[in-house]
Amino acid sequence: MSGRRPKPDVLKIANGTFRKSREKKKPAATGKIPKCPFERGSIAAKKWAEVVAGLKHYQLIDKIDATHVEGLCVAYEQAKKADEQVAQDGMYLTGARGTLIKHPCVQISAESWKLVRAYSNDLGLNHLSRQRMAAAKDKESDDTVNIEARYFG
Repeated sequence: MSGRRPKPDVLKIANGTFRKSREKKKPAATGKIPKCPFERGSIAAKKWAEVVAGLKHYQLIDKIDATHVEGLCVAYEQAKKADEQVAQDGMYLTGARGTLIKHPCVQISAESWKLVRAYSNDLGLNHLSRQRMAAAKDKESDDTVNIEARYFG
């Protein structure tokens, strides 16, 4: 591929240079909500219900998103369990030679929270994504009002 890479629509919306006529076509959503693969009452199952409810509210959930949501929930559960273990044992443990070593769960927690953040960004679950969606919706409604005012006085 030669030339400049195309700018994502999300950036165009954020910069205010998005044109509806050049919008990339999105696959049609089936509207089917994936079933929870986790045991009831687990940390991951609670997070699954929370995430699916939020995505359903914005009409962004589809059966194809199940793998991403599952990855988010697994990473979240691992992070929470690692944080609990660190809270119980402390940040440092006594090593074989009597020196202090960093608790292994500290690293597990850090890596799991990075995964949670990455999955959340991919699914549009962070505040920046919601602001962009709201800005796009406001821009859309402003365009409708301006067109109506122009043609219908």
